Amino acid sequence: RECGAPELVAAALHGRGTVALQRDDLAEAARHCEEALAACPAGWYGADGTRMAILVTLGRIAEAAGDPAAAATRYRQVFTVRSGMLGFQVMAEAVDRLAALALAGGDPERAATLLGTVLALKLRPDLRGTELAARIADAARDRLGPDAYAAAVSRGAGLSTAAAYDLLRP
Repeated sequence: RECGAPELVAAALHGRGTVALQRDDLAEAARHCEEALAACPAGWYGADGTRMAILVTLGRIAEAAGDPAAAATRYRQVFTVRSGMLGFQVMAEAVDRLAALALAGGDPERAATLLGTVLALKLRPDLRGTELAARIADAARDRLGPDAYAAAVSRGAGLSTAAAYDLLRP
C-alpha cells in the first residue's frame, strides 16, 4: 500500500482466498477474493491479469458452493477485462471451466464448441493443454462420438476473434 501498488495488495488477498479455497473454507475464500477484487485497479496490464485471476477464483468458489450460474457469470466476466499476455492462461482456464459447466449441465456439444474457442483466440496451442481441458475433451467426445465432437470443436475454433468473445462474454 505504501509503495502505491494496489494490484500487489489485491494479488496478496487473492492468494489468501486461494489458500482458503484449497482448505474448503468457502466463506473465507469469498471474503478475501471479494476484497481483492475491490482493491484491484483496472485498465492496465498487471492489474488486469490479477483481476482476471480473481474472477476465475470467485467462479471456482461459486462452483464449490453449488452455484453453477454464479460461477459461469464470474468466468464470463474474465472476458470483459482488457487483457494482455498475462491473461492468456487465465482466459484459457475460464474457457475450460465454462466448458466443464456446459458438460455438467448436459450439453457436451456446447462444451466442445467452447473448447474450440481456445484455439480461435490462440490462448493455447491445443485445446487439451491442461488436465481439466483433456478431461472435458474426453468426456465430450465420449458423449457425442468422434465426428460430432470434431465438428463442434471445429465450429469453436473457426470463430473469428469477435465471435469467440461474443460467445464467452456475459
